[in-house]
Amino acid sequence: MNNILELMDMGWIGNKIDDITIAFGMFPKLKWLAIFYFIIAMLVMGFYLPFLKGIANFEIMQNIQPFYHLIAENFTVLRWGVLLIPAVILILGFLDVNDLYHEKLEKRGY
Repeated sequence: MNNILELMDMGWIGNKIDDITIAFGMFPKLKWLAIFYFIIAMLVMGFYLPFLKGIANFEIMQNIQPFYHLIAENFTVLRWGVLLIPAVILILGFLDVNDLYHEKLEKRGY
């Protein structure tokens, strides 16, 4: 019962934000690396569908579009890439920033 009350308290969110602020203050490279991954994820989200459209409309000779039918038939699956690819980038970016944070802590002897 106490675990449920602790989760409902929401004070842990403030503590985690404070921890992140302290980590970014101690190691500015972590902040810039996290911002870089966030920007890359947003760019991928914005350019994914235009990229698919460009691949679908790619012509080899005059009227041959080899990828159009493949993309048109599988569009219901491919459209999830707008959310899944940036999510994967953000998760991998978080893991990279976390590893770098632990490496920097080990160098300082914490």
